[in-house]
Amino acid sequence: MASGPDAQRRRAPGSSPSDRRARGAETEEIARWSERAACKGMDTSLFFPRDGEPARAARQVCAGCPVLAQCRAVAVADPSLHGIWGGTSPEERERLRARMSA
Repeated sequence: MASGPDAQRRRAPGSSPSDRRARGAETEEIARWSERAACKGMDTSLFFPRDGEPARAARQVCAGCPVLAQCRAVAVADPSLHGIWGGTSPEERERLRARMSA
């Protein structure tokens, strides 16, 4: 996703110390690979289309991204994320999670 993992998450932070520690480690991991992301420095609004708007442009950026797999894995693992991550929408990620748990 586009520049800065914290801005992209668009979710409320957890309140427990263990949540903060886990999120800190996860944020560090995301920061490492996100430096190589094709979307780095792009306007994040591209990855958060309004309801009914196509996400073609975001998906095109993702399609050529060298860290597509890492980005998608984070998004599939975290159902609280919104927008296009790893070339997938929240609905597509929900279907992937359902298939993985079946």
